[in-house]
Amino acid sequence: MEQPSADPRDVLLCVATSLGDIGTFRWDLAADEMRMSDRARVILGMRAEAAPTTCVIETAVHPDDRARAFELRERSLAAAAEVPAAEWQILGDGDSIRWVAMKMVPARGGVEMVGALLDVTERHERERRLGAAADSPLTARETEVLQMASHGGSSATIAERLVISTSTVKTHFEHIYAKLGVADRAGAVAEALRRGLIK
Repeated sequence: MEQPSADPRDVLLCVATSLGDIGTFRWDLAADEMRMSDRARVILGMRAEAAPTTCVIETAVHPDDRARAFELRERSLAAAAEVPAAEWQILGDGDSIRWVAMKMVPARGGVEMVGALLDVTERHERERRLGAAADSPLTARETEVLQMASHGGSSATIAERLVISTSTVKTHFEHIYAKLGVADRAGAVAEALRRGLIK
């Protein structure tokens, strides 16, 4: 576990990082500097340093997302406000792209922003693989729901594993039935297996 400094906010960063395998950061808006947990640096592919970091966008964010990141930085510097959760492409090793989910909120009367980072690359890769069948009428999430159902997953189990409500699972099944031209879950699984949409 990271060694906390004397600042109690840094202690909170360390605790949050260890509990959720997330990276946390504190952004001083006046100095435009970020203090990050070690996990945040790993997620962003940066060297582990204790000093605050500048030029994070130029260093870590993929060129496709830099304009959006600069715009977010300018809005935050102008008026600290809660930033909706968003996902960003991050530069990986070589030509690889990683995805990071980020959430940020104002702190200390709007002179800082605090936030959390989570590497969601595996989820993006899974969705890409699930949606790889170009002729599939199903979305990646519908395919994922149906795949779990084919392995005996109940609506409650599927909802829990995907962190969605059971009513959302029900809606996914309704869309699946309409797209596959079937009347129930068993028919949907059988038709998806026949077409090679799930394994």
